[in-house]
Formats: sequence, C-alpha cells, structure tokens
Amino acid sequence: MSDFPGNAKVVVIGAGIVGNCLVGHLSDLGWNDIVQIDKGPLPNPGGSTGHASNFIFPVDHNKEMALLTYESQEQYGALGLQNVPGGIEVARDEVRLEEFRRRMTSAKAWGIESELLTPEQVKELVPFINEEVIIGGFYTPSVSVVDSLETGTQMRQRAQEAGSLKVFANTEVLDIETTEDAVGISRVTAVVTTRGRIEAEYVVIACGVWSNRVANMAGATIPLTPAVHQMADVGPIDVLAETNSEIGYPIVRDMDTFCYERQTAGSMEVGSYAHRPILHHPDSIPSNEEAALSPTELPLSQDDFDPQMEQAIELMEMLGDAEIKYAIDGLLSLTPDAMPVLGETVEVENLWSAAAVWVKEGPGIAQLIAEWMTYGYPHITDPHGSDIARLYPEERDYDHICERASEHFNKTYGIVHPSEQWESNRGQAKSPFYSREEELGAVFFEARVWERPQWYEHNASLVEKYDIKERDTEWDSRWWSPIINAEHLALRENVGMVDLSAFQIFDITGSGAIEFAEYLAVNKIDVPIGRAVYTPWLTQNGGFHSDLTMMRLGEDHVRVVTGAFDGGRDLFWMRKHMPRDGSVVLTDRTREICTIGLWGPNAPEVLQQLTNVDLTNFQTLALDWTFNNVTGSDSSGNFVVSDASSGSALIRDNYSWLGNVVGYQHSGYGYGFESSATSVVDKRRVNSFKAVDPEQVVGNDMVSILSDDDHVLGTKEVVPSYLFSIEKNMYDAISSEMLTFFAGVVDLIDEKAIVYNSQDGLSFETQPIPEDMLAEVDSYRKLMVEKIAETDEVILEKFLEDAPISNEELKSALRRATIAYELVPVFCGSALQNRGVQPLLDAIGDYLPSPIDVPAIEGTVYKGDDLVVRKPDNSEPFSALAFKTLADPFVGRLVYLRVYSGTATTGGMVLNSTTGNRERLGRILRMHADHREDIEKVLPGQIIAVVGLKDTSTGDTICDRDNAVVLESISFPEPVVSVAIEPKSRADQDKLVDALNKLSDEDPTFKIAYDDETGQTVMSGMGELHLEILVDRMKREFKVEGNVGKPKVAFREAITRASKAEAKFIRQTGGHGQYGHVWIEIEPLDRGSGFVFENVIKGGSIPQEYIPSVAQGAKEALSSGLIGGYPVVDVKVVLLDGSYHDVDSSKVAFQIAGSMAMKTALGKAKSILLEPIMSLQVITPEESMGDVIGDLGKRRANIKNIEAESGTQYINASLPLGESFGYANTLRSLTQGRASYNMEFDQYEQAPSHLVETQ
Repeated sequence: MSDFPGNAKVVVIGAGIVGNCLVGHLSDLGWNDIVQIDKGPLPNPGGSTGHASNFIFPVDHNKEMALLTYESQEQYGALGLQNVPGGIEVARDEVRLEEFRRRMTSAKAWGIESELLTPEQVKELVPFINEEVIIGGFYTPSVSVVDSLETGTQMRQRAQEAGSLKVFANTEVLDIETTEDAVGISRVTAVVTTRGRIEAEYVVIACGVWSNRVANMAGATIPLTPAVHQMADVGPIDVLAETNSEIGYPIVRDMDTFCYERQTAGSMEVGSYAHRPILHHPDSIPSNEEAALSPTELPLSQDDFDPQMEQAIELMEMLGDAEIKYAIDGLLSLTPDAMPVLGETVEVENLWSAAAVWVKEGPGIAQLIAEWMTYGYPHITDPHGSDIARLYPEERDYDHICERASEHFNKTYGIVHPSEQWESNRGQAKSPFYSREEELGAVFFEARVWERPQWYEHNASLVEKYDIKERDTEWDSRWWSPIINAEHLALRENVGMVDLSAFQIFDITGSGAIEFAEYLAVNKIDVPIGRAVYTPWLTQNGGFHSDLTMMRLGEDHVRVVTGAFDGGRDLFWMRKHMPRDGSVVLTDRTREICTIGLWGPNAPEVLQQLTNVDLTNFQTLALDWTFNNVTGSDSSGNFVVSDASSGSALIRDNYSWLGNVVGYQHSGYGYGFESSATSVVDKRRVNSFKAVDPEQVVGNDMVSILSDDDHVLGTKEVVPSYLFSIEKNMYDAISSEMLTFFAGVVDLIDEKAIVYNSQDGLSFETQPIPEDMLAEVDSYRKLMVEKIAETDEVILEKFLEDAPISNEELKSALRRATIAYELVPVFCGSALQNRGVQPLLDAIGDYLPSPIDVPAIEGTVYKGDDLVVRKPDNSEPFSALAFKTLADPFVGRLVYLRVYSGTATTGGMVLNSTTGNRERLGRILRMHADHREDIEKVLPGQIIAVVGLKDTSTGDTICDRDNAVVLESISFPEPVVSVAIEPKSRADQDKLVDALNKLSDEDPTFKIAYDDETGQTVMSGMGELHLEILVDRMKREFKVEGNVGKPKVAFREAITRASKAEAKFIRQTGGHGQYGHVWIEIEPLDRGSGFVFENVIKGGSIPQEYIPSVAQGAKEALSSGLIGGYPVVDVKVVLLDGSYHDVDSSKVAFQIAGSMAMKTALGKAKSILLEPIMSLQVITPEESMGDVIGDLGKRRANIKNIEAESGTQYINASLPLGESFGYANTLRSLTQGRASYNMEFDQYEQAPSHLVETQ
C-alpha cells in the first residue's frame, strides 16, 4: 500500500462507464491529481456496466436526455467502439402506433432520422419476426450497439497516460469524512478506504447501485434504489450464427410486452421490463467474493421471466427451439422520478453525484459532470431535470424512492402522458385549505411534493355557461378538463380564489443580505422597502438558471419566491453561493406561509368586506399576514394590530408581488400586517386564516363570499390581483389538533371520563361521560361485565339476576382473573402525548399480582442439588436475582435486582452464589423515570438498582452469605449474527473498547471477540437490527463512532456419524518431557444437546486427575470445524482408553492429546453445516399477502400456517437468518409500509449444499 496517495485533488469512486469516462474528461479539461478507486477488479468491477445490453435508442421525448444520448453516441463512435445496426420498435395495437406517431415529432425536433414501417417492411429488415402479431414499427437507423467496458478502459487509460490519474482496484470505501464551516455547511475532506485514508478537495460518487450507501457515509443522500432488470441469452440460433458478426440484424423492442430482442453473435438476448418491480437494498447485494457471477448479476427469478419469454417466442418462434444459456436478475439504479441524479449533493459541499446513469448516456453525462465541476455549470446542456438538487427531502426518503421506483419501472417501455400524475405516496405537502378544496371536488396535480388543485368539479356548471367543448382526441383530453377553461373565463369576468401555497418562499436576512441578493439577481434588488422585483438568475457562463421574484421587505431582509418545481435547485444555488462569514442567514419559510390569490375584476369588492380601508384605487394588493400580535378587530372591521415598530398596520408602496408572478407588470399599493397572535376575534370574516394544521381547514368564509351571486358585477378593463400570505404557528396548531383528536379516555369500571386539558398530558380532570358517548360506553361496559362474570360465580349470579354489581366487586374479580391468566385488561393511551398513562399505572396496582399472590420462588442449595423455597417475607434469608445491568454516566455500573425474600441494607455484604464471590451493596437506589432515590433498606417484592456489585452479571443470584441459595438463572441464546467493527480514528480506539465492554455487560446476548487472524474486533448479536441499535447507542450514549462491516451469519457445524480416533502427544526435551495418549469415540447428538463428555475407562489406564484435561482439549477442538472453521455443536465424546507416563505425563499433555484426537475424529465423522433458523411472524394486509408469501418463498422460508383476522393475515414461518438481511426494507416496499413482522431465533438446521460450497 506504499503507493497509495495521502491526498488528491479529486477522488472518483467507481469504475463503471460514468466513472471511467469522467476521469478521462476531467483530464482533458486540465485536472491533475485524480485518484479513481473501485472495490472490484478491473476492467469489470462487478457493477451494472458489466452486464449492460449496450444498445442505444436515441429518440426520447425528453430533450435533455436526447441531447446527452446523442453526445454519448458521438463519443462511442469517435473511439471506434460503436456498431450501428439500427433498431425497430414494434407495435401490437393502435394505441402504440399512435405513440409512434408522437415519437416521430420528437425525432424530427431533435434531428434524428426515423420512419414508420408496416409489418411487411419490418419483416424485410428482420426476416425471422412474426409479422402477424404486429401492426407496425418505428425504425431508427442510428440505433447502435457499443462496447461500454472497452470505452471505459480507454478513457481511463487516456487519463493515466496523461499523468493525471492513479487507479486503485479492489479498494473499498469505508468512510467519507467531512468538516463543517462557520455557517453549518458540511464540506468533504477525505475518503477512508481499505488501502488507507486519502484527503481530497472533491469526491465524485459514480458507483451505481451502491451510490446512496456511499453517500450516507458523508451524511448525504443520492436518492436511488437498486432494481432488477431480467435478461437471458438464448441460443444457439442458426440464422443468427450465419451472419458471422456480433450483430447483423436491427435490435427489436417489443414495446407492448415491455421486452427487447438483441442479437449477440449466434444467440439472442431477451430482456424484460414487464416483470413485477424487484427492488434490493444495497446492503443485500453480495460482494465480488460472494457472488456467483458478479454482485449485480443475481440468479434469475424464473417465475417472473417465464411469461415474458413466452411473448418473445410468439414474436420470434425460433427462440422456442433454443436453450437459455445465461440468465440473470441484473441490477440497475432507479430514482423516484426516473431521471439521473447528477451534480453536487445538497448536504455536503464538493461531494458530487453521477448516479442512476445508463450506458446510452454515460459518456455524455460524464462530460457534463466534468464541465460542471470545471466551469461551475455545464456547457453541453442544462441539467435542469437531472440536477440532484431538484429533489425535496420527502423525495429522498427511502420508502418514497422505493414506491415511486416500483411505480415507474413498468413504464420503462410504457406510454406516459406529459401530464400523467403519480399514484403512489401522494399527499406529502398540502396547503391549509386542502380539506375544503376536496369538498369542492378539487382534482389535485402534484408539483414535486405539493398537492395543487388543477380544477374543481364544483365549477362544472361553468362549462355549459361558457360553452366549452371537449378536445378532439383522447390523448389531448387526458389529464385535462373543460372546467379549466371555464374557470379561466369566469375569473376574468368575476372573481376567484387560487391556492398558491406550493410557491417556495425563502428569506435572506443579515447585514450582507442586500449585497448577496444583488449578486444573485440580474435586476436591481437594492430598491425601496416594499418593492418587488421580477428577475432572472444567471449561471457563470451567462445561461439562465432561474426566473423568480425577489422582494425587499426590510433594510436587511429580502424574500425570494419561486415555483414548486424549482425550489430545491434555487435553495441549493443560494446555499452554494452565500457568503460564509455569517453576514447572511438563509431561511426556508415555505412551510410557515401559505398563499392564496384573489383574482378577477370583482376582487376589490370581495376584499372590501374584510376591511374599511378604501380599496377603490388599488390594482394589485398583497397582504402579508402573520399571527404574532393580532389581538382582534374593531366594530368597523379594522384589524387591531400591536406591532412593535409602529403600533398599527404598515402601508407598503409598490408591493406588486402577485402581478409579477403571474406575468403581469402591475405597480400599485399594498399593505401588510407584521404580527403573531394565535387567533383573530372577527371569526366571521377571517377564520379561514387563523393558525391551523396545514392538513386541516378551520372555516372557509372567503370561499363563501366568492360563491355568493351578489358579487357577480361584470367585466372590467383591468384585472386586479390580491395575494394573501398567511404565517402559521405550526407547533401550536398541530398540538391543538392532537388535543382535538385525543381529548381523553373513558374508564368503563368507574364510568367516568378522564379529560386532558394540557398539551403535555400532565393536567387532567375527571368529568361525566359525554352524552354522545353514553350509549356506546353502556354497550362496552355490559360486554366487559359479562366477560368478568364468566370467571367469577358471584358476579355471574348477580349479572344473570340483573342485580347491582359494585365497582369494588368488579375490580376484585378482574384482579383474580388477571392473576389466574383468564383475562387481560386492555387500556387506551398514547405515550407520545402522555395520555392514558395515569389510568395504566393505577391498573398495575389494582390488577397485577403482588409477590404474595404468586407462588414462592424455588432454588437449590448453594453447592448442592436440594430444593429450597424462599417466601416473600421479611423473616426469610435475603435472596434476589440480577435481571439487568446498566452503565450509568453519573453513578457508574448499576445492577438491577428483583428481591424475592428477606431484607438487606446499604453497605451490607452479600454472596453471589452463581460465581461464589462476595459483594458489597454500596448504594441501594429506587429508580424513577427521571430521577433516582437512595434508600437504606430493601424489602421483598421490590425492584432496586445497586451500586457497587463489581462481579455480578445478568442472571446471577445475590443472597445471604449464611443461607446461600441459587435461583434459576436467565438463559440466553447464543448470538447468530456477527460484524466486524473498527474505530473511525485512532483517537476513538480506547473509547470504542470501553463502549463495547459496557454494552456487552448490559446485554448478555451481545458478545465481543478479537480475531487474531484478521486483527478485527468482532461483535455478535441476535440479529441485524440488534447490532444496528447497539451501534446507534455507541454513537448517542458513548460519543464514539465505528466503521461496521457487513453482517455475517454465525454458522455451526455438526457431525452425522460416529467415529473413533487415537492421538499421542509426545515431546522430549533435555529435561522433563510431555506424554499424553488417548482413544476417544465421538457421536452426534440431537439438536440443542450441546457437548457431552463420558469417561468409560476402567482400570486406571489414565489417572483420574487427567480426565478433565482430556475433556477440555476435546471441547476446545470443537471451536473450529472442518467445513468453514465454525464451532461444532451437539457432540458426545466418549473416552475409551489411553496410557500415561509416570514422569512425563501432565494435564497440558492430555489436553493437547484430547484436542488432537478430536480433530482426527471430526475428519471421519462427516461434518455438515448448520445455519440459524429464525421464527418469523409477518402481519400484513390481505391484499399484500401474495407478494409477501412470494418473497418469503425466494428466501427459503417454510410457511407453517396462516391465520386471518379482520382483513389482516398472520403468516407464521421459519426463515434462515442469512435470508433475512434487509427484510424490513423489502417488506415495507412490498406492502407500502403497511406490514410488520417480528422474528426471534428458533434453532439450527442443516444448510443447503450451495451454502456449504461457499464456506
């Protein structure tokens, strides 16, 4: 590793088509000191490029992608690595043929030669096609096939030959380090790899399906998910082999079956996008060592591929006579909107993304990224649609990515309308008026994440009024309604209210605000306060970046208002270019301010009802309402405002925001209220605008006014526009809604309502049951009494006679039934809102058993087998069980005890009968939720925490020294998953060891070990989630971070037949020698039996003092089996015979002889590999059961039974642990987050042969 550099100008992670071309283009643009790394070997490191089909269809409706594809074809051609056989997309129905006609318009617009073909013309070009199943084709002569691996290799070598690049294969990224500047912006500083740490000014992530995982190391996101694209190589086929070329016929895309057929010499590659979406989490992708072919070439899901193969045979019958020679589930990257994710990440400066890129646009995008990094913005084209900054935080959520990727995967060859709306994961951002808009029949379109009304069915009557006709064609009528046109005409004649809350609003404040705003904008922003300016923002080379509105709101305050589709890019642009000296503060106000427009000639008359200010001369009016200091309204309808600066409403001149936004250049007057109360008294007029949860609407007086026919006054020459900007106190509003939805609980026994009157749930009062709930409460109470009566004869008799039953009688009977496990009391509450907690705590005392309600604890005599009973009485000897240990940052190590009998005092000496050690009770603490209380004496039944027990662990018995007892300990299963962990820095080494030791002390199922062979610290636990939680605790509680490897299954080995072995250990040195000789027999035991040792020697051939050493040696040898070095379990060892030497024999010699004999015997006993099997229960909605069961089948699960209850399916199964990794994400994706599961270790079972072969 001596040649691995310690620093570089730029580190490119990934050696696929994008990474390789990128280093070449960076070198061409003058970059030096470039380092490229990939965790796989070269030239094919195992990414998606290695199995790509490598064909390019250049026609695309998207101009940006069409231009990048064209540029890529030019670069492939310049390297001589492109074959141009042409390509034909075939249609099976008229709908697809109509789409081909639309594609012709795009082809002509981008200057790409294309033509429509008849079925006969298609057959002339592809003679083996079945023309009877198609009705036409779309032919593009420039469709090409490229060599992406060789292209990448040549581009990489070009940079190496120029002296600009160093390349390191088989080098995995372990971490990406960042630093934070004075204004909180993170910047990349270094990459930590398996070869060492390298400081870098720039880092580019171009590693395909692993990109997001690598970005996460730096605290950034690259929103994509790995997904399966199935393909198979079918052959040999004579007609193809006769061409004597790699590809002699045009590539065919069977668009209506979502398949393609591409010649590969004498075979045909058949690929499909028609199967169900199959998503993978990056952590589930195998390594190069684990993969049979490569990490992104997974075994084919045959059941998914079979229907597509049948359709391919229908199109080309010759495929039915050939064999599948090679077939895979190939991985590629999908994003939430089906576009690449390119550019500098929004979270970390100088950390760049070049991901979700296909071979067809790879070289062009590599050039785009290189230009972007060099010039500040690319020259080749505007990456507006692929800029990673376009995506809002909601779109970066993993669940959202998976849902959207699942939705658009099958649209890869689909017919997608330009206005087509997403169906999955809608409603992420709504205005406060959403509910009222729904009532009016709003049809919502999505503006990135915002729900925005496109038209209202409530206005359907306007269609007839304005005689609006339907559009001529079905395509033009999709995602459109004649109501839209009618609403526009009505707006020009009358008045209407438009919800503009999707506008993105940002405030620039601070001493440098005006200077920064001037830097951003083309037009002058240093204008009088109250003036709004419509302005472009330009890129470094003078190109258009944005057009938006900027408003001067104060001496050091500028507001930026931009569209919903551009908010992410514009926010990133500001963060990227803002000064770093603290003189500018950038605040996103979008979620705090909702916006409505009041438009039309009659807008002044409507608005006049809300104020006594004369609006006659106003043409454009903007009201900026916040709710900090509004105290009410007077009898004339004036708002009463207590503003700190003027004590009254502020009049603003030339506040022409809305007119500019909608394209008019009005200049008029405006007024605004700077305030912040939580309500306005005049509810009749303004309750639409009081602070509310943005998901809810409280009143709609403005809508009522607008729907009043009295306000239809006729057309005016000028169309005034009014904008209302309403600031909300989000936290109070949402808390208020919580109070509304969860006001309290009803106690069915005492027949009272417990009503909470504070947000923290600490203040409540008992009230009579609300009248509207009396009938329901009475019904449930009768049902409860009936269930209690079934368990108690006295209550039953009274119930049948309809006699009065007191609450005390009910509670006593319920307590007895609970203790007898006959009934389970159920309570309603919310820990988050602290509601229902108090009745639950009371119920614990009322219904759960005290120590005297359960049988006395039993144990065994210390160092004996006799049973001992300890009653929960003060006079009994002290006994307690340690059930938990905890590392407390203030008092040190705490051991929690459950006291069963007797008493003990602070400072007293006790015996740990499990270990035989004496301990002192340093401090005895009674633990509360948020504090601890010192007590001097502990009594039976109490749960306490003790300071000072140094050698006591979970499961140990603490007791009186003179009356020692051993209570039944707590048994813990052995860990089944292991990962390697190492500190992120040398400074963290000691902290990491300390944290691991403390966590291991607290959790008996968590083990740590040091691997001498690899030098790694290995942590083991009960599952993937278990270890993830512990790593998170290290970070939160111990302030130490570690690099964690992939989870590994804790396999075991076992033997299948008996065997015998002899071993002699003889060593003779100058003095005293070593001699040990044993004969042993081993045999397999039932699963779970463990290790059994039996001595059957008679006659003293081995002295008794050496027998335990033989057992110890044999047991130690079982720690490493012959298959994969895993522990061997469930073995019985029988010591048959042996011999000893009077002088040279020793315990060590017989221990070594026992170990040697065991290893020899294992070699004859036919070992098998065992894998851990988990008991799994999946709880899923009925409609998702098929997908869940199908996925479990692929994971080698054994379905035991399925139970149904109220539309919910309970699937009980056993699942190999190795197949469970990443299951949480898969289940979430399959069921849209509606399913849950629980899993625990069950047993070990024999592993299948393919696992054995990989060990």
